[in-house]
Amino acid sequence: MQSTTENGTRLNQDWFSGPFTIRNYARYFYRPRIEEQVEWTFPITYKNYSWTTPSNETQALMYAIRLVQPDFVYGLHNSGFGGMYYYINQSFDDIFPELERLPSSLGLFLAKGEPEVPWMNQYATAIYNIPSLTDQYDYYEKHTDIDPVTTIRGGSSSCDYLKDIGLNKTIFLVTEVPYFQSPVVTNDTIIPNVTRRDVLLQGLDKDDKSNAILMNLLEQIKSAMTLDSSFYRASRSILELLNTTATSRRQAILNDDSTLVPATIASRADALYISMFYKMLIVSMLNRAITLQIQQSSEDIKLLENAQRELENHLDSWINDIEQNISYTPI
Repeated sequence: MQSTTENGTRLNQDWFSGPFTIRNYARYFYRPRIEEQVEWTFPITYKNYSWTTPSNETQALMYAIRLVQPDFVYGLHNSGFGGMYYYINQSFDDIFPELERLPSSLGLFLAKGEPEVPWMNQYATAIYNIPSLTDQYDYYEKHTDIDPVTTIRGGSSSCDYLKDIGLNKTIFLVTEVPYFQSPVVTNDTIIPNVTRRDVLLQGLDKDDKSNAILMNLLEQIKSAMTLDSSFYRASRSILELLNTTATSRRQAILNDDSTLVPATIASRADALYISMFYKMLIVSMLNRAITLQIQQSSEDIKLLENAQRELENHLDSWINDIEQNISYTPI
């Protein structure tokens, strides 16, 4: 299947022809809110959480999986920035060394820093189990006193659906290759007297500061944002989720003893800069949403223009912070 979301492709197409910089990529980036993502709206009921409304595209993918009964599934995913890593639903120790060697043979960097999310089970360097809503639920249930339901949006994935319909032997592999790579992600040099917990908390401190700025801006423009655009739904939903889960994410880090191991140059880069890259993409969608609203001849154009200038100043500052601390090249 070449694509399950043609609309997503169309709303990203303006960066396809370059220039290939993180600024231009962010300017034309789009990703739906979680509740509208094809891969993350498969039905699931787990403990106190339930999602029963798969999108039309997800239902089509469910039908295709039932029809084909695949032995092997390769997800056409990609990451955005940093290095290459893998997701796989079974442990194959005999092939993992070859997967670890493969990136360097292609001129790519293997990501040796932080996993995409903290509840991942790591099989080998940069090789993880497939992300699962159930693992996310269990992680917050174990490491916080906050209801895990408050941290979750959307449903499960196509990999989980394979298990749901009894295809337990199907191999599911995802190779996450970034658009922009940096050699810093391969640097596993230990930072003296610094733990993963230290750098992760530093990253959350930066996150909290940007959350305060963004929540204030969202409140300022709330009454003026009358256009229900995909950009506005996605950016507002994801930014609000990042804000509401800030306390649970911090509490989990403080209670997870695995964060007490020494930090590396790569893990610090992930915590302080690469994580901000992904948040910056969501903020850029908010900027696109404001532009669309202004084009609709809103009565609150002055308010929106002022808010957009402030937002763009912050975006520029955050991008500068990344570019001044991490070198990168497009792939």
